[in-house]
Amino acid sequence: MATFRGERGRIVWAYYDAARVVAYIVARGPGPGWTLTGRIDGEANAYNLAEGRKRNALTFVASENPGAMRWPVVAETLAIGDGRVTARLGAGPI
Repeated sequence: MATFRGERGRIVWAYYDAARVVAYIVARGPGPGWTLTGRIDGEANAYNLAEGRKRNALTFVASENPGAMRWPVVAETLAIGDGRVTARLGAGPI
């Protein structure tokens, strides 16, 4: 099973930050796609998360460097609470 670990990533809607993620793990499956688990760094932007969910247009960016790997977030699976984030990611990275 493929697994990626990282220190800093982010969930974005278009070019807007929706949430900064630290100490994350992206793992393959079960089934098609990937799963994301990590901690939220500071406050998530509720407006950007809501707009991204409505449009099914959230993306997890697995670094803050140019050329970072990106996965589409399956919006209905995104859960943020108690400083943690979990989500199902689509096929990728893109």
